[in-house]
Amino acid sequence: MIDGALADAQSLDDLRNYVWPKIDHLDYSGLSAFCDRFADRGIAYDWADFFQRPSNARGIQNFYPQVTRIDTDFSRVLMFSKIR
Repeated sequence: MIDGALADAQSLDDLRNYVWPKIDHLDYSGLSAFCDRFADRGIAYDWADFFQRPSNARGIQNFYPQVTRIDTDFSRVLMFSKIR
C-alpha cells in the first residue's frame, strides 16, 4: 500500500505548508487523441466525496480515526477549507 501525500502530517502547519500540485504540472497533450480512440463509449470521471479525497491524502488508517476524535480541527480543515 502506498501512503497518501499527507500521511505523515501531524499539524495544521503541515497542511498549510504542503505544496499542492498545480494543474499546469499535468500534460494533457495526448488526452484528445486518447478520447477519440473511444468515441463510441462514454467517458466518466470517478468523483470523490469530501471523505474520500482527504482519506486518500492522509491514508485511511490516519484519517478515519482522526475524524472520530473529539479534536477534529485537523480533519475539518482538510475536508472543508482552502488550506492556503
